[in-house]
Amino acid sequence: MQYVAVGTERSPPANCTSGMPQGSVLRPLLFAMYISPMSNVVAAHGLCYHQYADDTQLYMSVRPRSVTDPFRTLSLSIDDVSLSVVSPEQATAESIKD
Repeated sequence: MQYVAVGTERSPPANCTSGMPQGSVLRPLLFAMYISPMSNVVAAHGLCYHQYADDTQLYMSVRPRSVTDPFRTLSLSIDDVSLSVVSPEQATAESIKD
């Protein structure tokens, strides 16, 4: 259960089905564990990445007249990263299949 408190006022409690606990000493470790599979998914598409705190940058080299569509590669990678957040097993299988 989670609620918002401002001063002496408090919202009704609501069930929390996802996310990281705020203010916890474990929060940085839990977040790192949560996003760590992302590197495998991105690398499976041949993209480079840089992560700092909660920011991730994806980048790639593109040659003129390349036979591969860089936007499709980037789009597929982002789709698989989204899946890895929801279902890590499915994202890994999808990355290997493509």
